[in-house]
Amino acid sequence: MNLSELFAEARTGQIWWQGSDLYGIFSLPEDATTLRVSFESTGSPFRQGLNIKSYGGRMLVNGQSLREILLWEDTAPSVVEIQMQWEMSAKRSLRVWNCWERNGVINAWVGNAGMRVEAGPDGITILRCSDGEGEPNFGDLVARLETH
Repeated sequence: MNLSELFAEARTGQIWWQGSDLYGIFSLPEDATTLRVSFESTGSPFRQGLNIKSYGGRMLVNGQSLREILLWEDTAPSVVEIQMQWEMSAKRSLRVWNCWERNGVINAWVGNAGMRVEAGPDGITILRCSDGEGEPNFGDLVARLETH
């Protein structure tokens, strides 16, 4: 079975695979007021990106107020700073997942897509992403997220 089939079978965004947790979607701290995103490296022939979605609030990015943003490694600034604008009484969540573009089509959560996550106590999270193409390769995209 490939990773997307394992996620579907488990009916969750997190599975245990070959000795570590893998994520299809990763939830960032709900008390974050600032999120900084930078792309460390790519090892895929396909264009790689991160999709970030907020529930219970909006993200202020480059003068725009958004609920969801898609950042591409080849066009995003070296560091993207996102200010969170949470609604006071709403239930909050901030989620991120890897996507990639192949032949003009944006893909996510198919084939061998998944993320290894290294979350540190200092608000720094490293995402090691495998796009869904071929065998799992957690060097397809490496991104650094900092929450404050």
